[in-house]
Amino acid sequence: MCVLLEKIARLEEQQRYLASTDGLTQLFNRRIFDEFLAREWSAAVRRGTSLALFMFDVDFFKKYNDHYGHVKGDDCLKAIGQVLLQRLKRETDLVARYGGEEFVVVLPETPLEDALRIAEEIRQAIQNLGIDHAQSEGANCVTISGGLSWIKPTSADPYSDLTKQADLALYRSKELGRNRVTLWEV
Repeated sequence: MCVLLEKIARLEEQQRYLASTDGLTQLFNRRIFDEFLAREWSAAVRRGTSLALFMFDVDFFKKYNDHYGHVKGDDCLKAIGQVLLQRLKRETDLVARYGGEEFVVVLPETPLEDALRIAEEIRQAIQNLGIDHAQSEGANCVTISGGLSWIKPTSADPYSDLTKQADLALYRSKELGRNRVTLWEV
């Protein structure tokens, strides 16, 4: 009976892992990101602390996949996932695959200057991987464009605004020529 209970416990743990993890990158998935952001938003409102969200995607990734193939595209996304896992050491932070070639990093209780520095370090580390990208219009290697939003939220602020603001800043990075981090500003 004890062996059976242990087996059931292992299976339940494996199911929890599979339900929360992106199978390709081994990062948390979108569902976990959504839950984490809602929880951290409420905590930041209660404590009067800040919350930063860095959202980025791979520049010209469709062209990368079309040129190198989907297997190499998957390898590229896995390498980016490893950079994120190596760069973010605080247990309070969360990194997740948002979808496709898009990733998010949540930085609770992080001063704006530190959030900007972390986002830029991630951008530089991914560029420093030196993954060839012959079809890129801006560089000869894989780069990212990112948007950063930062707030000390109040109960009047909807937490979904943080994601919208990061997304707007990401698209501003693309408009400005890609391979950069842009801070969302009103």
